[in-house]
Amino acid sequence: AVILKRSELNSSIVLKEEQATVEPAKIYVIEDYIFVNDKRRGFHIFDNSDPANTIKKNFLTIPGATDIAIRNNNFYINQATDLVVLTFDLNDFSFEIVKRVENVFPKVASPDGDVHYADDDSVVVNWLEK
Repeated sequence: AVILKRSELNSSIVLKEEQATVEPAKIYVIEDYIFVNDKRRGFHIFDNSDPANTIKKNFLTIPGATDIAIRNNNFYINQATDLVVLTFDLNDFSFEIVKRVENVFPKVASPDGDVHYADDDSVVVNWLEK
């Protein structure tokens, strides 16, 4: 299991330079941007203002994230067991975490279906391949 302390999880959302895609999952479109989830790692951000020349811009690191809903520049993200709401400014790519509701989602199960019971101060965000 890949485990983060609660304090690490709470400060783990970071905007970084573009990265290679490891395990692409769901795709989301807002205005001229495409967000591609990299399962349990975060979201790749693409500038799609010219669909014939889509440009990979950044990577929004969010350990444990597998889904997002977007409304009025509010991003609703599952981060492992938590629901995180952040505002994301597409003009300057800045963001602010507005709210975190802990333990909304079930614990992240292993590929075998097992659940690792981390202590109350830790959260499983992913599983490594055996």
